Order: sequence, then structure tokens, then C-alpha cells
Amino acid sequence: MFIDGTSVGADPVSTPLSRHVLGAGAVRADGSLVDGLTGAIDDLVIFDRALSAGEIASHAAAVPEPGTATVTLLALLFIGRRRHS
Repeated sequence: MFIDGTSVGADPVSTPLSRHVLGAGAVRADGSLVDGLTGAIDDLVIFDRALSAGEIASHAAAVPEPGTATVTLLALLFIGRRRHS
């Protein structure tokens, strides 16, 4: 597991994972959920292969792309400003 591009631990899984169940946080041995997080998850990414340390560092350092709403708002502001000029 990596946090902000830094390795904080590893625990290989030897049993196949179900394609139907995915959880982020904490799960007890009996399958019940427990609130194991203090804070918020900003970014959770799951890959179907092991990444190199360089790939993980690049992903952690990447600047997120602006969302569609942000781009649309900026475009409307630009158009409105040009009309009033």
C-alpha cells in the first residue's frame, strides 16, 4: 500500500478476490464493516497489475484534470466577458 507515493506496507493476497465486493476502510474477519478511517479518502485507484515505484510516484505527483463543470464554468465566464468588452 502506498500513501502519497510512499510505500507504507505490503500484504500479498493468495486467495482470489471476488469481482462483486469492493470495500475501502476496514472489514472484520466475519465480514462486517467497521469504521476504520479517520479523515477522508481523496483518491483511490485500483490497478489490475503491480505498478513500479516510478509509476506510483508519477501518479501521486500528477495534477488532477479539471472537472467538466469547472471547464464549462470557465468557458461561460470567458464568453460573457468577451460580450461585455
